[in-house]
Amino acid sequence: MVSITAPAIAEEQDLYSMVYISRITSAGMMAAGTLNDIAATAIANNQQNNITGVLCYGNGYFFQYLEGSEDALTRLKNELILDTRHKDMQILQFDRLAERAFTGWSLQSLVLENWLLDKSKMKKLLPFRPDKWQGNDWKVFLNILKEYLDQHEQEQTPPVQYNTLGFTVTRLFSDHQAFFVVQAILGMLVLITVASLMMSSF
Repeated sequence: MVSITAPAIAEEQDLYSMVYISRITSAGMMAAGTLNDIAATAIANNQQNNITGVLCYGNGYFFQYLEGSEDALTRLKNELILDTRHKDMQILQFDRLAERAFTGWSLQSLVLENWLLDKSKMKKLLPFRPDKWQGNDWKVFLNILKEYLDQHEQEQTPPVQYNTLGFTVTRLFSDHQAFFVVQAILGMLVLITVASLMMSSF
């Protein structure tokens, strides 16, 4: 998990929230540093533009909740549309906001895995497919995230991080190695598939 503390923010008049979901592209999947790069870019952008929020990745999907001025979020939305690391972007909400929910964070970045499985409200949202959510499902998910993050902030202990392949890889490799292992496995599968197609053409 990546988290950066944002500066204290005074009461704001022009405050909006934006929520979107998207899918990681094959280009994004093949680049070992995709998640780290996205987090680093978002942190720099959010601090400069007074944006706070949370970014989540799981099962090939992104979920992001953002808070800031209408202009800042509009500019960010236009940049996200052009980002080739994800596709099928859907805006779930872009609306006025009374107050920030993530005032303390320029960005919280999470890889979602089995730490949510014991949440009874989360069961109907699994497997993690935000493109299949209906109605207020995204709000339920966001509340679960907020509760989880608040709890661990109070405990002052970092939450456990899991990789996109789940228990097996995390038991064999340390957290900082897991994402690279996942990408290596995916790369090998692509090479095997290409080799099989070439052989079958002869």
